Amino acid sequence: MTLEESIPLLLVLNGVGIPGRLLPAYVADHYCRPLTISLIVSFVTALLLYCWVAIKSTAGMYAFAALYGLFAAGLQAMFPATLADLTLDNKKIGTRMGMGFALSSFGCLIGGPGGGALVEAGNGSYLYGQVLAGSCGVLGFMCFLTAALIHKRQAKQLDDV
Repeated sequence: MTLEESIPLLLVLNGVGIPGRLLPAYVADHYCRPLTISLIVSFVTALLLYCWVAIKSTAGMYAFAALYGLFAAGLQAMFPATLADLTLDNKKIGTRMGMGFALSSFGCLIGGPGGGALVEAGNGSYLYGQVLAGSCGVLGFMCFLTAALIHKRQAKQLDDV
């Protein structure tokens, strides 16, 4: 796609982010915990990143942008709520938030240049970047899953006391 053709695609990706940020928060607030929603949303986001490899048409890119934008926005919106949900001691929520955002900042810092280097290494192909993005998504899901299991064990120990 040319630069001019990709601008509407970016608008779609960001536009669907509005309900993508609101719906998961609503569901987490009324029906389950933020951690549960984060597990689901991070799994779907990682799966979509791997599916990106198979897209070869403009229509497919628009469908991908709409779905990915919806779930990625939900993942971003649920991150702070999930950090708070994982914290058993309310006095430590600020520390957890600071640590969580500090760790995630490294991905933001190296993501752009790293992605550009992968596209360059692939001679203009996005395959390496797509596979790395999907793999990082799976790693993020595994981190959420590990945190959920640890949190469940800690909460059970507190209940037993």
